[in-house]
Amino acid sequence: MDASVARAIGKVARDRGQPVFAHATDAGGLVVALQAGVDVLAHATPAAGPWSPSTVSRLVREEMALVPTLAMFEIEIRREHVPEAVVRRFVGAAQSQVSMLQAAGGSVLFGTDAGYIDQYDTSRELQLLAGAGMGWRQLLATLTTTPARVFGEDGERGRVAPGLVADLVALDSDPARGAEAFADVAWTVRAGEVIYRKP
Repeated sequence: MDASVARAIGKVARDRGQPVFAHATDAGGLVVALQAGVDVLAHATPAAGPWSPSTVSRLVREEMALVPTLAMFEIEIRREHVPEAVVRRFVGAAQSQVSMLQAAGGSVLFGTDAGYIDQYDTSRELQLLAGAGMGWRQLLATLTTTPARVFGEDGERGRVAPGLVADLVALDSDPARGAEAFADVAWTVRAGEVIYRKP
């Protein structure tokens, strides 16, 4: 997509108070997203290989967040029946991008592309993010404080504090012992009401 078209589309969204997401799949798409002032990259761009330090710096400077969707890449590539070494290299490139962005102070948001892929268990995504060097506190931030800040709702949600929306998730295991604990949900509260209890 031409950058001028992407900018025009983004302006329509911003004029309506909406964030702008981009589905960049390669280095060219990433350049267009940067030129268009996109708010969130809907996926990492492993086909582009490791990001340069200047690209990472620009992503941080322009406050562009990333939803890596690492497990989605793993699933998609395996559908092509390529050698496992190729899968590891491709997903490893995406993990490198996550690691570089996180280390530079960029914003990483949790997401899975569930619905497009038929894997609804988030355990593998969490494991791959941990493999990119994210500790449990950083993973917690991708699920809570970072999205609240990126979407301008940090005064209402993302933390446990008086006066904030009572959206809570209780885990059945300790995330400090393994990233997949974030997928082991005991119960969920939305706006103060329990909407899920583990059977």
